[in-house]
Amino acid sequence: MINLINLKNQIKNIILKIYYLLIFKRRIFNQLNENKNFQPKANPKKKKIFIPLVETAHPQIYHLLILAKSLVLRGHEVKVLICDGYLRGCEIKSYINKEIKNPCWVCKNNIVNILPLFGLDYILYSDYIKSKEKKKIIGLEKKFTLNLNNKIKYKYFDLTRVVNESLIRYYYGNKFFGNFKKIRSDHINTSLISIIFAEKILQNWNPDIILNNMPVYSAWEPFFAYFKKKKKRLVTISLTPLNKHAIFFNLFELLLSDKRFNDYLKKRKNKKLNEDERKKLKKFIKNRVEATDDHIKKNRIIENNNKETQNIFKFLKNNNHKKNIFMFTNVYWDIGLLSQAGIYDDVVTWTLDTIKQLGNNDNINLFIKTHPGEINKTSGSLTTLEQIIKNKIKKIPNNVFFIKPELRVNVYSLVKYIDLSVIFTGTLGLEMMLLNVPVINVGKVPYDSLKLSINPKDKKDYYNELKKRKNINSSFRKDFLDLYSYFYFIKTTIPWNLTEYAYGHRFTGFNFESVKSLHPNNNKSLDHICECIISDKKSPEFW
Repeated sequence: MINLINLKNQIKNIILKIYYLLIFKRRIFNQLNENKNFQPKANPKKKKIFIPLVETAHPQIYHLLILAKSLVLRGHEVKVLICDGYLRGCEIKSYINKEIKNPCWVCKNNIVNILPLFGLDYILYSDYIKSKEKKKIIGLEKKFTLNLNNKIKYKYFDLTRVVNESLIRYYYGNKFFGNFKKIRSDHINTSLISIIFAEKILQNWNPDIILNNMPVYSAWEPFFAYFKKKKKRLVTISLTPLNKHAIFFNLFELLLSDKRFNDYLKKRKNKKLNEDERKKLKKFIKNRVEATDDHIKKNRIIENNNKETQNIFKFLKNNNHKKNIFMFTNVYWDIGLLSQAGIYDDVVTWTLDTIKQLGNNDNINLFIKTHPGEINKTSGSLTTLEQIIKNKIKKIPNNVFFIKPELRVNVYSLVKYIDLSVIFTGTLGLEMMLLNVPVINVGKVPYDSLKLSINPKDKKDYYNELKKRKNINSSFRKDFLDLYSYFYFIKTTIPWNLTEYAYGHRFTGFNFESVKSLHPNNNKSLDHICECIISDKKSPEFW
């Protein structure tokens, strides 16, 4: 089996090499080839921008590299950190690809053949991690590896959670097994390298802005933690399945706070949606409900009127005398949930407790719709939430039903008979409320202050809400829901036009013919993104 995997990988690598050398590299070269005598104008407001890119295999590196190029063309100084096989623990190396002999091949190939075409200032770990730092890292790694209960600390930075989350990522949510102690040691090593590199580059270069797509795991989070402590500007550019032609700017701000929304509200001329804005929001929801949304359609996340959806619809209709509650769970090992925990710390505990409270209740049916990310082709769970729950509960109560993502059930078409939606966190809460279904959130949501959803203060309050015949939120305001939904679904997704798609595609080149297109005042959307990166005074939503 292993030999077959290796043979397939060898064939794939040969095909990739041919593609890189004969087609891809030439295309990128032609698009980025510029007048060698060109020098960007001196910028009196020049910023130093550090991009801890690290891995160079993910398609989104091209978004960051072209932004880096655009920032250089605007007179800013940019340094890009690349791994080049230096790190023992990284996101590329996982349990799923543990049999691959050279997991660094794609990264290294891009470093040799593609990255030089951008003409950027690349730096390596070895530029700042010298023998003195190496000795310190080895000593700390040995100390923290000896005892699994040891806190992993470097000065006033606690890296324990970062290392544990990296392990969870390595095993895609499964229990740690096999050589997990070595994997843990690898990520201890990586997190220490990252935090010490951050310390050294601050001392030697002192960047103003930290820009990246990934702010988590051992290879990246230490940078963000360190520079946050040093009060540097932190910027992330993220992809979003809500719009394949757009990006999220500083998603961490949107998930944990309503500040961006309040700033947007202050600068709006109208406090209610106008007709054009209503149409845009209505079209967005219509595409989701009818499964014509690009992301839903391409990945067949849900299907309209399939057999499974029809069966559940009939069941709900026949059981309309009962309260039908739908739980929409997140990917249970998604580390982003830790910062959004509320009355429950995690999805598994929440699911188990909800089943315990409602199990065998003759007046309630509980449907648990597990997340489609569990069967994602590139990062699916090794163990599903349903399997975990069934391992912990000997017999699932007869009024509890799991809806697997493989069934592709269109839950939007069931809203007529859904009495209550329960979420940990996520945008589905907004969608359900837009479809007139009351929502309970047990985790933190950025619209908490608007009181759109029911947010129990403790578990007792949660249990009471679950068992009520009808859930009424007296603070709910439809105009606030519409305005926030328009803000989140439409305005926070900033148009991206430098590639054919931003989300869910294999990069094949840029949308422009010449690097001149990247110069200031030639691309309104690019100008806006660059201005948002440089200044926190610029509102991302006013593009």
